[in-house]
Amino acid sequence: MWASWHTKFLAVVDKHAPIRYVSSNRKSHPPWSDRELHKLNQRINQLHRRWLRDKGNQNLHVQFKQARSSARNAYRRKRNDFFRAQCAASSQNPRRCHGATCTFLDGVRKGRRKKKKKKKKKKKKKKKKKKKKKKKKKKKKKKKKKKKKKKKPTHHLALHCLPA
Repeated sequence: MWASWHTKFLAVVDKHAPIRYVSSNRKSHPPWSDRELHKLNQRINQLHRRWLRDKGNQNLHVQFKQARSSARNAYRRKRNDFFRAQCAASSQNPRRCHGATCTFLDGVRKGRRKKKKKKKKKKKKKKKKKKKKKKKKKKKKKKKKKKKKKKKPTHHLALHCLPA
């Protein structure tokens, strides 16, 4: 029973959704990435996991931040060295040099776009928080007004004490 259903199911899947092998032109790592950067990233991840387990340990947090900054600096240094070498190697061919600088600038622009998106998200969050605060204040004011509108009944003796 199961075997027959399974074979029929696989036949239908193969007919309507065959397996396709897709190739990508994108490389998994940039050309300046090497074993050193990989090791630095592993170290960052290790320290981050250890710090997350023990949030109270400031020493781990400092180590994590130092490792992250050194990895970032190493990445930038290697990227810049790579593009300098590309431009130096293609100094005789302006088209190649221009291509290298364009790929470098595209990477820089992408980083800037990400930063801009983060800033926009932060601004949106701040605006939402402000709106929520304003709504809460309005609700509080309305409640206060309702409380003020409700008159407390005066005591019957107080009415007799008033001058006529």
